[in-house]
Amino acid sequence: MENNPMIRTACKLSTLTPCHVGSGSILLRNQEFVTDGDELGVVDPRKIYGILGANGIDAWCRAIENQEDIYAMLRKVRPDVRLRTICSRIMPLYGGSGRVMELREQLRSNGAACIPGSSLKGAIVTAVLASNPEDSRLQLDHPRSSNNRVVDRFFANPEKYDPKSSALRFLRVGDACFEQIPTCAVHCLSLNIRSSRDSLVDEKVRQFVECIYADDPATCEIDLINRQSDYYHDIASCVRTIPDALTSIEALFRSLTAHTRSLLVEELNFWQDYNADELNDYLPQIEELISECDACKDGRSAVLRVGYGSGWNFMTGAWSRRRTELQNPDQWANILALARKDRMGRYREYPFIKTRRVFYDQPEEPILPLGFMKIEVERD
Repeated sequence: MENNPMIRTACKLSTLTPCHVGSGSILLRNQEFVTDGDELGVVDPRKIYGILGANGIDAWCRAIENQEDIYAMLRKVRPDVRLRTICSRIMPLYGGSGRVMELREQLRSNGAACIPGSSLKGAIVTAVLASNPEDSRLQLDHPRSSNNRVVDRFFANPEKYDPKSSALRFLRVGDACFEQIPTCAVHCLSLNIRSSRDSLVDEKVRQFVECIYADDPATCEIDLINRQSDYYHDIASCVRTIPDALTSIEALFRSLTAHTRSLLVEELNFWQDYNADELNDYLPQIEELISECDACKDGRSAVLRVGYGSGWNFMTGAWSRRRTELQNPDQWANILALARKDRMGRYREYPFIKTRRVFYDQPEEPILPLGFMKIEVERD
């Protein structure tokens, strides 16, 4: 027997498309962030106070109440003011400033942009569920069943949840912090299927989203149970069977890639019956991501989808859609009616899902789905 209960693998994580895991804060333009050309800065109130002083607080408050541009106001007071003069951090801006009034802020840890281990673990859990669609523990006993309840029933005791019996206690994923790598602000809007318009681009809900999108990778650690250890054999009797995908890093990465590839293929197939100019800028990016998945064959690397945006299939993993009972169109329609909360039936003519959140720069530029990352073994 071996005494080390867990097997640790050091991994490197890189972005294939812009990735965002939010801090929970949405910043307002002209007060909390400002733009200058192709740069965006997050305002530092202490720096503004250093310029205006106590006597300028009233004017500052009036500017906020009137939603005036604080950057323009300060440049009237001091023409030499620049973004670096009043901002805590400055980032490249992709997609132009336009009429966008909000910025979704990226999560940070000790000042560095971060993809938390909980988000990575969530992507892993989703892939495991998707690889076992016909398991009886995943049966949807109610159209709006709690996702946590289904997950607990699959990984732990199905009758009464006991965390000690959960196989997820043997999966530990560390945070991935992108040290010294600046974030960027990307212009996001929706691809939306509408009966009244041929164009898919829906500009009603524009946002800037602070994203990690860099060539340099971050590192993270994944711990899996060592089934040869004394610890595992001591507690094996009270633990649910560990899914095959969680028995080795190679099995885990293959499961992740297979799940991600299936989502991408479904997305590609979904649009075959549509003819819109924007698809010429969107579908090649999906095909490129499929090629990335195909290159991950040895179990030493994987492609996964993490974080905000890109629509219901990508954000939830759509694992429940793969169950046999949901292949019945009537049952699926009932689920959709509840999910949409649409008593008037306004959306019955549309497919589900009909909207995706994407990075959109300008016409004839690539339209990118958000949140695709590549993870590779750095050392065992």
